[in-house]
Amino acid sequence: MQKALRKEKPAAAQQHHAADLRTALDWLRSQGDLIETDKTVDPDLEITGLQKHMDGGCPVLFNNVKGKPHHRVVTNLFGDMKVINKMFGWKDDAERVKKLAYALRRPLKPVEIPQQDAPCQEHVIKSPKDVNEHVVAIRHTTYEPELTVGS
Repeated sequence: MQKALRKEKPAAAQQHHAADLRTALDWLRSQGDLIETDKTVDPDLEITGLQKHMDGGCPVLFNNVKGKPHHRVVTNLFGDMKVINKMFGWKDDAERVKKLAYALRRPLKPVEIPQQDAPCQEHVIKSPKDVNEHVVAIRHTTYEPELTVGS
């Protein structure tokens, strides 16, 4: 039987810079860890081509997506382990592994938020005619006939 080395408790007032995507992007920008461009990018092969070219690098925010005037795309958000450690306040890879293992063994209890207060409910689209009007689907290779939506 394996024994725990020590019992850790999460820091009560520890601030994480990844509380939500908006906060994370603002913080990354302030740290110089976000590549941001207003140049037009095509979701058909170009985004994934740029993403693959920059694998392991800083996150990239594309502000001008071809055919999607009201959308932006972020990629490689978790591509650079040094940026991830900094974003979550981990001093190094070893601490990251320990903290993640701790969190996986002791998940937080869910907190129910009233619908009117939920950030994910700020913009609700009811009965869309075509869901593709509201998301940016991308194509990874010329062999794929369809566009896909990533996470």
